[in-house]
Amino acid sequence: MGMREITSEYNTETTNEEGQKLHRIWELGVLGDILLLERYGSFCGWAELKLKKNGLEVYRIVRKPWGSEERTEYFFNHPARVYVGDLFSFVEYITQTAEHERFPSAEEHVQADLDVDIERLYSDNLQRILSIEMPSNLA
Repeated sequence: MGMREITSEYNTETTNEEGQKLHRIWELGVLGDILLLERYGSFCGWAELKLKKNGLEVYRIVRKPWGSEERTEYFFNHPARVYVGDLFSFVEYITQTAEHERFPSAEEHVQADLDVDIERLYSDNLQRILSIEMPSNLA
């Protein structure tokens, strides 16, 4: 399925904890699962990206202070990686997985200059995200 923008289907007056408005939202079809990618900020830039499965936040990346180059990635609300600059993030990792419709090989990402430990972090968390089942009361 890949990725498609669905912003028009949502209330963009929604804000995150920092008061940033929901700017855009995409639906990702990832190996048979549907995930939502929310972008908070403005046309000028993003402040936070959230990935949700079945309404549960499974990943977010935060740029603090807004407009800075420091980014912090969280999986399941636990900090996992802090870096400075425009580096390959889990957002690129999961969107590539959605676009190619297959689980990426470690070699592909390592050859693209993704650190081996970061590739393992991403791979392990992608498997964990995809293993989350829908609660029975929502099925």
